[in-house]
Amino acid sequence: MRHILVEINCRQCGYHTHIKSHTLVKPELEPNLRERILQHAMFTYECPRCHTKTTFIHNFLYHDTNHRFLVYMSNDQNVPASLRQQFPDQPLCVVCDPDDLAEIIRMREDALDDQVMIKIKQLLHRKDPKVLTIRYHDCDETSQTIWLTYTYSDTKIYKAITYQTYEQYAEKYQNRKEGA
Repeated sequence: MRHILVEINCRQCGYHTHIKSHTLVKPELEPNLRERILQHAMFTYECPRCHTKTTFIHNFLYHDTNHRFLVYMSNDQNVPASLRQQFPDQPLCVVCDPDDLAEIIRMREDALDDQVMIKIKQLLHRKDPKVLTIRYHDCDETSQTIWLTYTYSDTKIYKAITYQTYEQYAEKYQNRKEGA
């Protein structure tokens, strides 16, 4: 099954409806759906009555066979055992919201380890407690930099780390995994 009906209740005006939503996306076959995810439009609904935008979440699988990874989105972050059994050799990342889904897709397509990037973002956040969120933006291969978007209460700015910094943390993370 690739679609479900999602019940939507507008929190602003009470408008009630059901919309059709995807439960599986394979970007090689449906590049337009990949773009909708990356543009944060896939899991957003605008009420036709009051125009309030609502984000909704349901169990969803993104299966990129070209880059060989899976991203599973779920409210409770529980992954069905059958999914792990069906794809034992492909990296699987579990997220709980559409923003994380888009970010993980970008990281994986750029051949970055999402767990390493999470650790780096945590360290950067500790250095700047005023930042609300730090999100991966993209890689610049020419300058060997990884760009991040820092969101503060009143602004967003871009900051970069070197790819060398990423590799150092990736090596530390790998050593810790092997030692555990």
